[in-house]
Amino acid sequence: MNCKKSTILITCISLIFLFNCSKKTEDMSIFDYLEQPEENWNIGVTALILSKDIYPDIEFSQYTNIIEGIAARVQVYVKDRTDPEYRIAAINTVLFREYGFSYDTDDFLGRKPYNHFISSVLDRRKGVCTSLPLLYMIVAEKLGYPIYAVEAPDHTFCRYVLENGKYLNIEVTSGGGEVPDLFYVDDMHIPKQAFKNGVYMRTLSKKEYIGSLLHKNAVSYMIKGDFKTAIKYLEKSVGLHPKNSHNHKVLAHCYGKICNSLESPKERKPYYFRAIEHEKIAENLGSAPPTPEDYWKTAVQGNNTEGMKTIEKTDGVKISEDRSYTRRLKELEVKYHDYFE
Repeated sequence: MNCKKSTILITCISLIFLFNCSKKTEDMSIFDYLEQPEENWNIGVTALILSKDIYPDIEFSQYTNIIEGIAARVQVYVKDRTDPEYRIAAINTVLFREYGFSYDTDDFLGRKPYNHFISSVLDRRKGVCTSLPLLYMIVAEKLGYPIYAVEAPDHTFCRYVLENGKYLNIEVTSGGGEVPDLFYVDDMHIPKQAFKNGVYMRTLSKKEYIGSLLHKNAVSYMIKGDFKTAIKYLEKSVGLHPKNSHNHKVLAHCYGKICNSLESPKERKPYYFRAIEHEKIAENLGSAPPTPEDYWKTAVQGNNTEGMKTIEKTDGVKISEDRSYTRRLKELEVKYHDYFE
């Protein structure tokens, strides 16, 4: 009897502890959260803290419950299977068929700020090319799958990294289709300089990816005219992800804005030099021109969903796939051979 009471007491204490930890995390700023050891960082928690920064009334539990439900549903399909293509197919099936997540076709270029935050994606079941991969990453992290983020010009996609160093790209905006690296390089006109410097098409660490996530909060403050707060987010961002050429450019813009708002040459000087510094870093890293709007319209309407993998329930559970892109690869391998030398 005493043993049973002790067990109940320990359980209650544990639940209270977990609740307090959760509340403490929920109330943290992103800067406080990132003061923790890096091994404790969690993409899902980071995303919710960033959402709460812009939308302070959101409740963490509402969204963690949805994420838990998605991950549990994927696990129903996967069970003990470890083959990457099946795992990808299971996530695709749950996210895009069962839960109905899709690209927001009213915002092809991602200009509506709410579309970049995980709380909005979970509320509306819609997102854009930054937030849909974020959701995919959160679910993968929950399941312990080796899926990471990759950046292309104005775009993010996911990558399942295999034990032998090879990988499978996952184009989340097109229902989780598989797209080869060279398609991104060609379609998005990625310059050799930026490719070789690792600005684009490189598998990001969790630290680098979290650095990239800070960008949209910075933009939210820029829209309000609060460039000093935007700089705080962007400086943290490039500290975590130094090869993010775009954020260096935006930092230069923010420092320039503050510089131009000041009258005293003495006050202007440090902002001027910081602007020049980040502009130079961005120039040395390299970047790509903006991707044409027509490309995004075509991509999200399904014309670029080569290799899409989903699980279909017929007589059992099987993978169905359509790989129509292989004919193009040989031409692109010749065209971009010097990128890999």
